Amino acid sequence: MKMIVKPYNWEGEIVAIFRDSTDRMMPKVAFKHGDTAVIYAYEMFGMLQLGDSVIKKKGSLKYILKRKGEPAKEFYPKCDGVEIK
Repeated sequence: MKMIVKPYNWEGEIVAIFRDSTDRMMPKVAFKHGDTAVIYAYEMFGMLQLGDSVIKKKGSLKYILKRKGEPAKEFYPKCDGVEIK
């Protein structure tokens, strides 16, 4: 998991939330600027709303969810129910 997630760096405002039927139903988001990203923090994926902003920095497993009017929330991928940091 760490080798899959850590190399990526992205952030942006979400314009679409979906499971990609061409990629084993992976949970993904599309950003306003046109990129898409896989969300390995499944707990966060279930909470996402259009207009939310998500940040994932290179070298980190942490996902940050920003929603207007609320404090930012941090999420990590889980394996067998245990957060991977």
